[in-house]
Amino acid sequence: MVSRRDFMKGLGLLGAGLGAAASAAPAFHDLDEVLSAPSANLKRPWYVKERDFYNPTLEIDWDMQKRYDARLTGQTGYVQAQYYGKARTVAATSVGNEAVKQHIAANDLGYGLKTLAIGQSLTKPDVVRTWTGPVQAQTNLFMPSKAKTPAERGVPKWTGTPEEANKMLNVAMRMFGGALFAYGDLDDRMRNKVVHLYQRGDANNNKFIDSWPPPAADSPPFVYEDVPEGYDSGGTNRKLVIPSKPMYWICFSLPGARHQYQNAPSMNSQGRWSHDALRCIFYPSLYNFLRSLGYQMLGFVMSDGVDPLPHGATTILGGIGERSRQDVLSFSPEYGLAHSMWSVLTDLPVAPTKPIDAGMWRFCKTCTKCADVCPVSAISKEKETSWELPLIEGKPNLLHNPGTKSLWTNGASCRIYINEAGHGCKQCIGNCTFTVGTGAMAHEVVKGTIANISVFNSFFFSLANSFDYGIRNPEDFWDMDLPVLGYDMKVGSPV
Repeated sequence: MVSRRDFMKGLGLLGAGLGAAASAAPAFHDLDEVLSAPSANLKRPWYVKERDFYNPTLEIDWDMQKRYDARLTGQTGYVQAQYYGKARTVAATSVGNEAVKQHIAANDLGYGLKTLAIGQSLTKPDVVRTWTGPVQAQTNLFMPSKAKTPAERGVPKWTGTPEEANKMLNVAMRMFGGALFAYGDLDDRMRNKVVHLYQRGDANNNKFIDSWPPPAADSPPFVYEDVPEGYDSGGTNRKLVIPSKPMYWICFSLPGARHQYQNAPSMNSQGRWSHDALRCIFYPSLYNFLRSLGYQMLGFVMSDGVDPLPHGATTILGGIGERSRQDVLSFSPEYGLAHSMWSVLTDLPVAPTKPIDAGMWRFCKTCTKCADVCPVSAISKEKETSWELPLIEGKPNLLHNPGTKSLWTNGASCRIYINEAGHGCKQCIGNCTFTVGTGAMAHEVVKGTIANISVFNSFFFSLANSFDYGIRNPEDFWDMDLPVLGYDMKVGSPV
């Protein structure tokens, strides 16, 4: 453990380094330069730098890239059964339920009544989701009627420049609960290399362990057609249709409750409870906003593999964040891993945003904090990235898509452990060096130095358990003065 005195001494050693870091900050000479800067609309930390389009800090071989079959993620029962057997896969949830019962009976830390109560109290009043938008509320839940289109009002649709569209959407999505946003063209590269081949759909459960692949009615393909609007064909040969005309994507990040993630492993480590509830507000709100302007929105805004674009790709390519060792989530300078990202398609022209470099992926290669706490070693501890997909339990890797030079996670092992443990784990998120708030100056000094001077990465890794970094005693949660909904409200705020 690094003491506060040692930490301050360490910062003293960084005198020259901080000067170098400061010199890399954007230099503005007058207000016009500030207002014309790329970051004028979305305020990011000073140390975040932009890169060229399709050139993120994660190395990508676009010749190797291909559309991914989202039915083969580690979350699907079929994939888990290939590596850990059908019997274990099918029994995993029951094993987890029994484990939780035993923890509760023993009054183990993180399983008391207060913890159970908050986990059962956070309500997600969801709507019924379809490819072309929400259609009705679930039983006994309220949903406003669909917004009127401009045609129904007898007026033209909204028009403006793509840059004006971005600015408008940034404001609207902030009102709906979003934090960070990215935009892009659904160009040939995205259509032919990034859009999923199939929706994961019902492949997520154990239904098709013995009858692979799932039929189109359960896991339909994403296809392109020369039509003005996307549609879901339904039926036994179901398909989710994306128009061939110019289309665009919007990626948005919803904040999570990092203090809950830092309670892992316990029954109060589900920091995504709050942003899942927020997502249930955000989804119909964005749909109705775009509809009111005269544009369509395609997407379900649900779990991984249900929507056409993988959130990791749009998050990284659009500049919300960078790749992480944890591999499931991409982290942002503002939230670390304590957020969730989704993407939708629209025919509203938007201005593409660029990938960023905040030094996080470089640091991540030297840091193993998430891997160190993973109870099943699902997260790689390698320090060198690789183009080659590693074997899983001595068998070919079904989970990953080739084409990135990365650190590879065993998602099947991760998921089956989560099911068997019953508590949802989340230790990797809670222990991440970047899962910290934005209020303390020390955190921002560390992040800014990481972004510019990698020689100090090992030093910062050594003190990452100090100053609010890492997993805590879950009982300390009840002594905290928490922000509203557990979210960091300072992100992007002008004050």
